[in-house]
Amino acid sequence: MTKQTIWFIINPISGGKNKNHIPSLIEKYLDKEKYEAQILTTQSAVQTLQLAKEAVAQKVAVLVAVGGDGTINNIAQFTAFSDTKLGIIPLGSGNGFARELNLYGSVKSAIQYINQGKTKRIDSGKMNDEFFINLCGIGFDAHVGSLFAGSVKRGLRSYLSIILKEFMQFKVEEIHLKTDTSNFETSAFMLSICNGKQFGNNAFIAPQANMEDALFDMTIIEKFSNWKMPFIALCILLKKIQWIKEIRQMKARSISIKRAKDGFVNIDGEPIWMEANINITMNHHSINVIVP
Repeated sequence: MTKQTIWFIINPISGGKNKNHIPSLIEKYLDKEKYEAQILTTQSAVQTLQLAKEAVAQKVAVLVAVGGDGTINNIAQFTAFSDTKLGIIPLGSGNGFARELNLYGSVKSAIQYINQGKTKRIDSGKMNDEFFINLCGIGFDAHVGSLFAGSVKRGLRSYLSIILKEFMQFKVEEIHLKTDTSNFETSAFMLSICNGKQFGNNAFIAPQANMEDALFDMTIIEKFSNWKMPFIALCILLKKIQWIKEIRQMKARSISIKRAKDGFVNIDGEPIWMEANINITMNHHSINVIVP
């Protein structure tokens, strides 16, 4: 039997977790009768992009992202519409994308799923020229993400501390929205365009989202009284966002956003500076990902 080529690209800093043991676990559990492996540790997002591009150009059979949603994004954008399968060993801060696909667990189980090689086709999207695989958005989460990216401390505790510090002084954005089914203006505390259901850490912002239906689930949390923040956070954690009075939800295949000015957006948990006018487009069944 001819072996398949498989590359593992390890992000050593994602999630603030030590990954020095990952190569030995790959060596121990990967099916060597099926795969010929190459293990690479990246030193930057730019290098991750370069390695992923090279792997797809070389027609590597499976390309595995070892890290969080940002690392998966950097790799998946090259496996999209290619013959290279996307594998995942989730080791990020929130692991929203991996949780959505029931991939979150031990490194051993993730490697065993790769050995089995079961795949399915899922959607992805673009926010202007920026690829995303789980979700994108504007507002409070993008603001917090920009501060978290510059923080020395990683992990959930650091992320929550930034949320608590910034919430009281955050100003909502006035935006104009146009989709293939609606056209309106709103004051958005947060606007999320979702392929998957959650941000990560089981914080569900679009519980009805489906990564295979060729539609984005858009969730808008409009301006609300400060005292409601704990209730809104609880609803997101309990998967009960329909209990939030200040929420609007809809499905759309394409979305246009007009803001008053340029600012940060959230792309799979990573902050990106983007112009005021934004277009979101769907790439149906563009990713062939390994699943349980």
